[in-house]
Amino acid sequence: MSATNPYTNTEASIDDGIAVAPPCKSARPTLAVIRIAGDDAGDFLHGQFSGDIRALNAGHTLLTAWCSAKGRVLFLPRLLREANGTYYALLPTDQSAAFIKRLRLFVLRAKLTIEDCSLSHGVLVIDGADAPAVATDVVPAVDGERRWLLGPRDKLARLWDELNVPTQGDKAACLTDIARGEALLVASLSDQFLPQELNLDVLAGVSFNKGCYPGQEIIARIKFRGSVKRRVQRVRVASSVAPLPGARLLDADDVFHGTVLISAPCGAGRCEALAVIDIDAGALHLAGASAATLATLPLPYALTGA
Repeated sequence: MSATNPYTNTEASIDDGIAVAPPCKSARPTLAVIRIAGDDAGDFLHGQFSGDIRALNAGHTLLTAWCSAKGRVLFLPRLLREANGTYYALLPTDQSAAFIKRLRLFVLRAKLTIEDCSLSHGVLVIDGADAPAVATDVVPAVDGERRWLLGPRDKLARLWDELNVPTQGDKAACLTDIARGEALLVASLSDQFLPQELNLDVLAGVSFNKGCYPGQEIIARIKFRGSVKRRVQRVRVASSVAPLPGARLLDADDVFHGTVLISAPCGAGRCEALAVIDIDAGALHLAGASAATLATLPLPYALTGA
């Protein structure tokens, strides 16, 4: 177990590249913490995101999408709701400014505030273990066997030291996210995929029973009149170097069939990744590396329908 506390020593790396099975803890230093608070916060967010925000209970979390008018995912935040009706959005730190700027364009007369708390607040994830008792200014959320804790860095530093479970570094934490089938969308891949192509319909991140939101017409049309041609799949790559987000996946004739979203090394000269891949694709390899072939791995949920 690493003695480094990521909330008191933010410059130090605790990632030794070794996968750690649950129970374990991990810091998420690349995630921004955006607070959306006010009387109209819930209704406002409900009209912006693809998921059913009104159904998000306090102390729970939802991976959902903010889409363009064409139904493509611009941002893929994880939303958490506090008991007092305050919401938090977690997404990559390099997207926080653009996310907030765009969100504020739609506020108009709604009574709410949008604030980036990333300088003072952090994220702590616990897999396979219960969260300890937390201070009132630390926000807990349940996500299956995972616990999310958001709060001031000094409070998380104390919790980190109290948690007597092994530490996951960044690469190992990414492998856990890959095994959960929960994608991260980097800014360079924005506006390319439908929510269903990111498996959000399976993960409750898109609702077909709610009112209008940006892109809703196209997203619903795919559900009721069409079908999804590509899906996020979990794959193992025969490469010791993890492919970058956006890496292309090709067939034997070098025809494009997929795009890597996230990846991490898993040892023995291999990596694991989540990638959006054509449903009817056959054997694939990384572009520019024909020896880096792919093998499909199971996801913890079934991919059915559109």
